[in-house]
Formats: sequence, C-alpha cells, structure tokens
Amino acid sequence: MYSTGYIGFYMQFLLEQEEYGEPLDDCLNQLNEIPLFMLDIIFIIFHVFINRSYARMEQCIYGPKEKLPLRIDQLKKAIKEFSRIYPMQATLKCHYLTVTGALQRLEGKTKAALKTFEEAEKLSIELDNIWAQYEVCRQRAFLYRDIGNTVLSLREARIAQFIAAENDWVFRNKRIIRDFGLKSFIGADVSSLTDTNTHTNSRVDVFHQTIGSKHKHMVKDLSVRTAKSSKSISKSNSSTFS
Repeated sequence: MYSTGYIGFYMQFLLEQEEYGEPLDDCLNQLNEIPLFMLDIIFIIFHVFINRSYARMEQCIYGPKEKLPLRIDQLKKAIKEFSRIYPMQATLKCHYLTVTGALQRLEGKTKAALKTFEEAEKLSIELDNIWAQYEVCRQRAFLYRDIGNTVLSLREARIAQFIAAENDWVFRNKRIIRDFGLKSFIGADVSSLTDTNTHTNSRVDVFHQTIGSKHKHMVKDLSVRTAKSSKSISKSNSSTFS
C-alpha cells in the first residue's frame, strides 16, 4: 500500500495525462481502501477528496458513453463523501459546488446546474479560489454547448482559457483549447468577450474580478448582476432548459 500522499499525486498525474480508464480506477480504489483516520495530513485529506471528485467528473466527461451511468453513480458517491469534508474549510465548498453543478449538468438538470455554478463562482471569487473559478467557467462552457448556445459556450471557454494561461497551467490550457477549438493566445485581450447581451456583460464583469485585485469588495453587487443574467437567459432559453 502506497502512502496517501503518493496516491494523491499519482492521481493528479493520471488526470494530466488524460488517463481516465483502468489505471485511474485502480488509483481511486486504493484511496477507497484507506480509512479516513489514516489519511496523512489535513492538506492531503483535502486534496484527496477534491481530486477524487474531479477524477470521477472527468471520467464522466471523457469516458465511453456506455459507461456513463456507472461513472455518474461513482461521481455521486464521491460527492457524497466530499460532503463530509468540505465544511472543514470554506474554500473547499467552491470545489464541492463545482462538481455538484457538473453532476447536475450530466443529469440534464440545466437550471439547477446554472444556479449551482453561480453560487460556486461567487464564493470562489470571494475566497480567491482561482482553480474553482477556472473549473466553473469550463463546466459552464460544456453546459451551454449541451443546449446549443455556441456563443455563450465559447465565451465561457475563453475565460477559462485565460485563467489557465495567466496561471501557467499548461495542461488545463491545452485541454480547454482542444475541447472548444480555441486559438492559443498570450496576454490579456478581453475585448472580444463583450457584446450587447446582458448576461455576457455581467459575466465579463466576473472575468475582470477574477483577474483583478479589487474583486473582493465587488462581490456584493455581483449577486444583483447574476440574478439579472439568469432571468435573461431563462427567457431566451426557456424551451431548452429542463
């Protein structure tokens, strides 16, 4: 039996190698065999639960379609286990909400997923959780693509791409470029992300908060903007959402 720390880092390695099959399952199974009280340190505990939930999520996204029902069940179990841990630290809730929103998206619960992503984003901005901000944008991009809204899908993907590029996340940057057919870029030109759509403009506000230094005191009025955004989207896509 390897140490928890080793297994945790090996799981991260597999994810960045886009290995979502048997080796990742073996790694996750080894983690499941370790009693909670035997996990090494608090930092490792946190990352075990975060990475396990994200690993199950990625298996749902990239795995064979015939295995999707199984993968969704495994994701539900990982999220249930995560629910025992996230109250220990506020920033963990950002990831918990993100994977919960991803599960809702996979189950076709579009309205619920959007609401959960909204909550995850506001909290991640308040707590300066850049990783969660990236993942919320990425998952929203998948959601909008699912319902056929290419404009919003590409905008969310480009925001995620910018966050990845700004933080030198090579794998995450390459993956978002590949998954959504984006062009690689260097620097911060966000002018093309804006248009006259109310929702888009409010999301660009969020984007500026994500990369700026003033985001914490702007969180209060973000809820107003996102509420207006949700109302606008619900009207324009009411026939699509379930």
